[in-house]
Amino acid sequence: MYLRRVVRGERVYLDLVEGHRDPRSGKVRQRVLGHLGREEQVRPHLPALIQALQKLAATTLLDPSAVAPDSAIDYGGMWLCWELWQELGLGRVLTEATDRETAERCFALVANRVLAPRSKLATHRWLERVARPDGGSWELPYVQLLRGMDALAKVQPQVEEAVYWQLMDLLRCDPTLVFIDLTTIYAEGEGVEAIWQYGHSKDGKSQNKQLLLALVVTPDGYPLAHFLFAGNRAEKVAMLEMLQQLRHRFGLKRCVVVGDRGLISAAVLQALDEAGYDHILALRARQSKTATAALEQEDRSGWTEVDEHLWVQEVAVPDAPRVVLAFNPQKQVEDRRWRERKVEQGWGAMEGLLDRWQQGRISSDQVAIRDATRALVQIDAHRFFHVQVRGGVLSVEENQEHLEREARLDGVFILQSSAQDFDPQAIVTAYKQLLWVERAFRTLKSFLRVRPVYHFTERRIRAHIFLCVLGYLMENHLRQRLLQAGAPYSARAALEALEPLRVVTYDLPGIPVPIRACTRPTPEALAVASALGYTLPARLPLAAVA
Repeated sequence: MYLRRVVRGERVYLDLVEGHRDPRSGKVRQRVLGHLGREEQVRPHLPALIQALQKLAATTLLDPSAVAPDSAIDYGGMWLCWELWQELGLGRVLTEATDRETAERCFALVANRVLAPRSKLATHRWLERVARPDGGSWELPYVQLLRGMDALAKVQPQVEEAVYWQLMDLLRCDPTLVFIDLTTIYAEGEGVEAIWQYGHSKDGKSQNKQLLLALVVTPDGYPLAHFLFAGNRAEKVAMLEMLQQLRHRFGLKRCVVVGDRGLISAAVLQALDEAGYDHILALRARQSKTATAALEQEDRSGWTEVDEHLWVQEVAVPDAPRVVLAFNPQKQVEDRRWRERKVEQGWGAMEGLLDRWQQGRISSDQVAIRDATRALVQIDAHRFFHVQVRGGVLSVEENQEHLEREARLDGVFILQSSAQDFDPQAIVTAYKQLLWVERAFRTLKSFLRVRPVYHFTERRIRAHIFLCVLGYLMENHLRQRLLQAGAPYSARAALEALEPLRVVTYDLPGIPVPIRACTRPTPEALAVASALGYTLPARLPLAAVA
């Protein structure tokens, strides 16, 4: 139905016309419902006519000047987190293990770790500024967030195993090769009630308690399991317990554990052997006797080129597992330049000390040695110098023996492995993939802010760590999906591209429920959604009647 202007000579008339389809011919015809009169006489009365018709109409007619948004809250990041959450099956796993309300609370907490990590109290306030996945508003008081953590803690082992098997089915992972690393986190606050013995200061107040977080990830960065130990647990005991749990809870019967220099020790190797696991571990080249012996066995003609940046060689060391040397020419240049820069900085620091000594401004030999050591340690050059006082003369010399030993290590890293079915190149390639677990810890510590932990009970500390690991799982899955699609976005860039997407709520006169609408997505947001195979919602469900 519409108004039609009819021109008759010099006069213009307005008719009310309805379009309809002729049942016999199937063609669209127009039917005049009424003649309103001359346009110049009718136009001044149109507003009153509209108001009169509005009272009789079933649908409210709106005055555009009366339309104003009631609120606008963030939506894009929460929508993407929900898609990842559902794709990974986390919602189903948590609902089956707990209930729908607990799964919803856990999703809100995990999404917060991914989008804007903060304390649980601040998370409650943050939820007031973001939309639910369906576009509605969150109604999760702070106490409900804590109750969600408590409910999760009761079934956490069950959920961890369910998530593990879900990943096995979804990603078709082969857990033969896994990467393990440790990091330190700490809990803060007084009155911490946990199984660990917390240190106390002289005034009786509790101090920060260090905890060890172990993470097990796949070669492409997916976290399979995590373990939390007291900082004072014996290294072998903690490692042995973790390996046994990997076998019994997660079914890892034949596994090659890849770890970094900070993980290796005689106790760790013994624990790996007792658990029946193979290993690929880096040796501390400056401290390990095996590494020193391996360098002595180096054969100049025994190197095999993997690519322009990597050469490998396996050497035989008595009474030791397989040892592989790896050499990176580019890293060799970087190591040499770093050492030369440190030596130059060291001489610069020592010139001022020698001038003060000659001027008699240093009170004793001990003060001279102390000041020299302190200055060299600050610039990490203390290994490259000898400082001594003899016969009243302060002498500073380069430590040539140590410099020659360091030059021999330029660009070289040394690996030890018990895996007999891996060739030297496979051993080195596996170790280089350890960057995924290092990346996981960087993500947990920086973006997801796993520490410090401000919870006061063991169950909430464990639940907090688990929620952070689930956040990293979602972030890594997003990154992998973008890589598979060849999209030019990192996970963080994809989340940022969706930030402009918001839900706007209108409370319109005459309509009993608020109307929700999404802002128009930017081309970048559409590109991210398309790369992931997701479809941004065209419309949102109506809000419930209050």
